[in-house]
Amino acid sequence: MKNTITLLLVCSCFFHSFAQKDTSGVYSEVLIEEKRLTQLPFQQSTRNAQIITHEEILNMPAQSIAEVLSWVSGIDLRQRSSQGGQADLSIVGSTFEQSLVLIDGVPMRDAQTGHLMMNLPIDLEQVERIEIIKGTAARIYGANAMAGAINIVTRAPASDYTVAQLWMGSTAPLEGDSVKSYLQSGLRYVSAWRNKSATQRHQVEGTYFASDGHRYNSALNQYRIGYRGRMIVGKRKSQIDITTGYLGNEMGANGFYAYPFDTDAYEKTESMYAAVQGRVALGKWNIHPIAYMRYSEDDYIFVRENPSLYRNNHYSTATGLELHASKMNRYGEFGGGYEARAEEINSNNLGNHTRYFHSFYGEQRMMFENSSVVVVGAMVQYSSVYGTNVYPGLEFNTPLVRSLRLYGNVGLGSRNPSFTDLYYSDRLNVGNRSLKPEQAFNSEIGLKWNEGILRIESGGFVRRTSNFIDFTRESAEEAWMPENFQLVSMAGIDSRAVVQLKSDAPAALEQVGVSHTFLSGRLDESVEFSKYALNNLRHQFVARAQVRLSSNFRLQLISRYIERLNSGSYWVYDVRASATANRMNVAIDVNNLLNQAYIESGFVPMPGRLLRLSLTWRLNDESIKK
Repeated sequence: MKNTITLLLVCSCFFHSFAQKDTSGVYSEVLIEEKRLTQLPFQQSTRNAQIITHEEILNMPAQSIAEVLSWVSGIDLRQRSSQGGQADLSIVGSTFEQSLVLIDGVPMRDAQTGHLMMNLPIDLEQVERIEIIKGTAARIYGANAMAGAINIVTRAPASDYTVAQLWMGSTAPLEGDSVKSYLQSGLRYVSAWRNKSATQRHQVEGTYFASDGHRYNSALNQYRIGYRGRMIVGKRKSQIDITTGYLGNEMGANGFYAYPFDTDAYEKTESMYAAVQGRVALGKWNIHPIAYMRYSEDDYIFVRENPSLYRNNHYSTATGLELHASKMNRYGEFGGGYEARAEEINSNNLGNHTRYFHSFYGEQRMMFENSSVVVVGAMVQYSSVYGTNVYPGLEFNTPLVRSLRLYGNVGLGSRNPSFTDLYYSDRLNVGNRSLKPEQAFNSEIGLKWNEGILRIESGGFVRRTSNFIDFTRESAEEAWMPENFQLVSMAGIDSRAVVQLKSDAPAALEQVGVSHTFLSGRLDESVEFSKYALNNLRHQFVARAQVRLSSNFRLQLISRYIERLNSGSYWVYDVRASATANRMNVAIDVNNLLNQAYIESGFVPMPGRLLRLSLTWRLNDESIKK
């Protein structure tokens, strides 16, 4: 039945998309923002790159960045809590430590553990677009981007506007649960303004979310505040961007880390960051300096009512300075720069540690008369702990016939051991101070087609990781210990097709898309007990359709199929129906429409059917589609 629903959805959407009368539309240029080189459109991109726009986010049945990413094929977002309260990110078969999330190009990696990287101190309403790069991005973003990177670009207010939103929801209980339903509610407020000359723009945001959870001891309280400012100064009209944010999470941690003994566990996390970025033209050079700080606090109590039994307190800080520069030349464009980063942790379990990184890079993009693109470059990174590593890369994109283009890239990547890998110790786990960084070689080749209303992209990749870090043990009686124990190979195919339409008819199909990711992993050596070596998706299929039923009423349907290695498969269906009148938008979301029972991480069952109503008032916000 479930497979039939999805098949009918996809087939009917494609049929109607080409049957519409008075239909016209072409894709607007999709650009990936880089720190040093100017942006390129989709057709000339040398990467498997994808963008989710602010307008697309507004039409999704989502209230968090985690929910949005869960519908991207090739991304495995494994949650232990609703609303992304605790989530691990994997890109095309990586572990949660091998991918990187950035906000406006500033890395959010947490030196304590990758479990905290998705604790993002920005709200969904602040997001202008989400840029996704699948495949090693180490040459661009440095260590821990060995399998890919997600750059969340925040909104720079272009006009005065206000957004106020209230939402309420109810989650169906899981099988065998005596509770009738679990309730949730949220409140969001955003205000943006600028001065008369538009040389100063400011935006503030606040969000509060409270949930009973979806099972025993899974309640979540979450609050965010944020600020984004842009100033244009001087005769050169230099640009200064200031971004800061705070996130607080308090949640029941039933089954998070020590199932089945941690049913009464509790976790509180806090994350704060601030960044100042500048852009100035000095002669023929474009200069882009960045300074940032990220602070994270993690307080875990094994038994909420008895903190003295077992408790972990971790406080970590990352600070960084970057200077990027680019210049056009006779061959195309050159980019170069320097980055410095310091990571520090103070913990009752991990101890007190500090490490430093210094990175230098250079790259040359060459443009040819037939619109071919070749990029060659390298990043050299020095670590106070691990010495010097070099991440070279080569990328290309060239036309074949009509709108069909061939792209490819090869590069090296790395991921540094986290402080948890090195120093953590309890009854079931022990750290390993002798760990070395993982090293990966990634190669990728694919095709892109973009013509009229249709966009298609498909590519295959191979990633071979040496010194792979995994928690292993020889018997069930021993403690888990991380080791650099073998070579892990991951190969896959990632494909997607999107039809985007524009019609003057009152009712019309606006967009339909399908995507599929297939992954296959291999170990050079077998191991009896392993936590992360081959714990990836095998098949992931996503279908999405957006329909305009009248001038102010829209419907979006999303279905996703997940098949995990060694843990079965499942389908999940999500729906949003929304109506807009004047300044008010009313939306009804139904997530997990068929009340599918499934697990994304460990032993934590995910929520059942969620019914959610949201009311949004927008004043002068140009992001909403009329």
